[in-house]
Amino acid sequence: MLLVGLLALALAVVAAALLIRSRQQSAAGAGTTLGLTPAAPFKLTDQNGQMVSLAQFQGEPVVLTFLYTSCPDACPLIADKLHQTYKLLGGRASHVGILAITTDPAHDDRAAAVRFSQEHGMTGRWHFLLGSPAQLAPLWKDYYVGVQPIASDAPSGSGSVMHSNAIYVIDQSGREVTLYGVDFQPTTLAHELEGLLSS
Repeated sequence: MLLVGLLALALAVVAAALLIRSRQQSAAGAGTTLGLTPAAPFKLTDQNGQMVSLAQFQGEPVVLTFLYTSCPDACPLIADKLHQTYKLLGGRASHVGILAITTDPAHDDRAAAVRFSQEHGMTGRWHFLLGSPAQLAPLWKDYYVGVQPIASDAPSGSGSVMHSNAIYVIDQSGREVTLYGVDFQPTTLAHELEGLLSS
């Protein structure tokens, strides 16, 4: 229990660092305005085996989040809200990049990412990005996402992953615009993306 408490404290510190980066904190669920810092670049493989880079979305807004496929709570909720956001955007959704980076490289593979995408209505609507711990750890750090695997006694050896929840909106120039938490509203996110598409 002490270890879990320490891990929770460590993730709370990372969450606080996310807020320190912000210029203005808005009401709960409304997002936190960021300072237009250039988003850290990356290039990873998605659930279809395709190489995907942040740079390829130059000229389009991007929604970037961090999930894992066996997550029991926040990750499925975020995925479902992103599905709702996609539907709210209608025909304009094809002009928005939606990217999810795994926080569980030890267990997430292409099959798991394909299955998770299907379960949450995101097939063909997002890229679920995979990589090795060596590839992913620097990105988690760049985006202030704390990740800590929790070992399990299950025969499979798989366990849960404690991680901070972060949903970034990145503008057409590759700059961080807004940070949302798991409590974001799809209508709010869709409205912001529509504003960026119209700018």
